[in-house]
Amino acid sequence: AAQIILKRFDKYWDKGKPYLDRIHYRIVPDAFVRLNMLKNGEIDMFTHPDFKDLKELQNDPRFMVDSRAGHNFDFIAFNLKRKPFDNKKVRQAIAWAIDRKEIVDNVYYGHATITDDPMPPGMLADNPTRRHFPDTADVARAKQLLVEAGYPSGFTTTYITSPKEQLKRLQVIVAAQLQKIGVTVQLQSLDSGTFSSRYWREKNFDMATRDLNIVSPDPDSTMYWFHHTKTIGNNGYENPEVDRLLDTARGLSDPAKRVPLYQKVLDSIYEDVPYVYIAHVNMAVVYNKIVKNFTLLPNERKYFQEIWLGKQ
Repeated sequence: AAQIILKRFDKYWDKGKPYLDRIHYRIVPDAFVRLNMLKNGEIDMFTHPDFKDLKELQNDPRFMVDSRAGHNFDFIAFNLKRKPFDNKKVRQAIAWAIDRKEIVDNVYYGHATITDDPMPPGMLADNPTRRHFPDTADVARAKQLLVEAGYPSGFTTTYITSPKEQLKRLQVIVAAQLQKIGVTVQLQSLDSGTFSSRYWREKNFDMATRDLNIVSPDPDSTMYWFHHTKTIGNNGYENPEVDRLLDTARGLSDPAKRVPLYQKVLDSIYEDVPYVYIAHVNMAVVYNKIVKNFTLLPNERKYFQEIWLGKQ
């Protein structure tokens, strides 16, 4: 099995740290296998648990479960260069047909925050009271929008995602929700390499489900790379006013002046629906209680300089 071993550096800049002599990373793709390794004492900690297992683990006196809102978002992407997704009302219809609460309850077991925009909790310009789409579906409104778009009987399309178990589960639920408005999606779960190639480079898809972790705690990271026309993340969304606002906002240092610009961008996103945002998923880590002083961050970074091992 793939592994990485990190050894303590005696000349680390922060004298006396790190406390541990060695950290042994084992790369185990299957969440169920990771869970059993923890229970059997083969590992002390693992990341990316299956959320359905967390309730049982929270009741086990041997383990700690850390779960907190993450700087990320799960979303449905459309290829705006292809029919019928070149039609704004089709995208709006899908946004109204998605029952976000059902997804959060049945994929993340409550360890996620329902959303309809890419601003994670606590980030500059996040406003949880400023919502456009409901937590649950509005099927009647979605059907009416399809009629206005010229698809009164719905349509059939393809829908890709990566091999991540949670995204595949999300994809199945979305397919059932869209069936209620007459939209049939043919599901395709691709290996990671094929998915990345078709989504990022080739733009060879109709609909796709993705999850995305933000590299910095700044709204520019959540907005610019996916909504500005001249970026790798753009799927055909072209709005000159959004481009102008994003360019202006990233050039300002005063947060108070940036917030209203991002909120104007959000207004355009609610109207144009280049993506359907579903949830900000919690970062979660499970570890043996002998692990002391671990701090869980809202992103994928893990720092181990200040942790130590107590007694069993």
